[in-house]
Amino acid sequence: MIAFDYARPATIDSALAAAANTQARFIGGGTNLLDLMKGGVEQPALLIDVNHLDISAVEELPDGGLRIGAGARNSDVANHRLVRERYPLLTRALLAGASPQLRNMATVGGNLMQRTRCDYFVDTGFARCNKRLPGSGCAARDGHNHLHAILAFPPEPGMETTIKNWKRFIATQFGVKWQRDFFDHRLRNTQEEQEKICYILMNSVRKGLCERAEDWRWVYRPSNRPPPGL
Repeated sequence: MIAFDYARPATIDSALAAAANTQARFIGGGTNLLDLMKGGVEQPALLIDVNHLDISAVEELPDGGLRIGAGARNSDVANHRLVRERYPLLTRALLAGASPQLRNMATVGGNLMQRTRCDYFVDTGFARCNKRLPGSGCAARDGHNHLHAILAFPPEPGMETTIKNWKRFIATQFGVKWQRDFFDHRLRNTQEEQEKICYILMNSVRKGLCERAEDWRWVYRPSNRPPPGL
C-alpha cells in the first residue's frame, strides 16, 4: 500500500471541495476500498473520511417512501423498522449480502459505488484491464484458466488447511510456484453453483480450444453430478 494523505472535513461542502483532487477517494466503511488499496488496484493520494458527516439517516418522505443516507450502515438499514415493514425484500437482500462483520461496516453509498468484482480487475498480475487502466485491453476476453474449479470441503480439517496441504504437496512434487495471492468465491446456493459450472465448462470454448464444451476432454466431474444445460 502506497503512502496517502488523510482528511476529515467538518462539513459536506468541505468534503466535496477536497474531492476536487482527482486522486482523492471518499472512505466510509472501507470494506471494498481498503482491500483494493492493499492489492495495489486503487492508489489514492488522499482519503476523505465522511463517517462523521450527517449522511447516515433513514428518513420517511411525505409520499410514504424512504430516503436512505449514503453513509447508512447496511446492518442499520436492514434492521430499521420502516425498512422491515415496507421494504422487506431490501432487508432480506442486505442480510444475505455479506457477513455480519461486513454489514456492520459497509455503507449503502459504498455498496452502490463499489468497483467491479472481476477477478482480472482485482489481480494486478494481469496488466490489461480497461477498468483499472483505460485503453489497456481486457484480459478476461481470452483468459481460459481462471475460475476453473469448484471444490467442496469437509468440516474437518476445513478449507484453509486442505488448500495449504494440497499446494504444499504440488509445489514439492512438481515444482509448481503458486502466485502469492488468490481470490475465491463462496457459492451460496444451487443456482449460483450452476452458473459457475456453466462458466467453467465454457472456458475452453471461449479460448477457441474446442467448438463445444463437451468436446474438451480435460474435465473432471463426479459421476453423481451431471453437467447443467449449457
